[in-house]
Amino acid sequence: MSLAKPTPYGNAEDLAMINRSLVAQLRKERATIQRVRDLHEHRAPEPPFVEYCEHCGADWPCQTVRVLDGGE
Repeated sequence: MSLAKPTPYGNAEDLAMINRSLVAQLRKERATIQRVRDLHEHRAPEPPFVEYCEHCGADWPCQTVRVLDGGE
């Protein structure tokens, strides 16, 4: 028998299980975002020193990096 105090969302054991699940999902999503960032690397070649994205070839920062940074 559990002595955990009930809450509107379940007892403390339920909340702990939900919390662990959310933390695991957050870690997975952060790892996914990092893999995308790793693909879209900043490059500055030899002259004329135009900065671009290694993955998509767009001017730096590319649209993907801008979105990941909270922009457009």
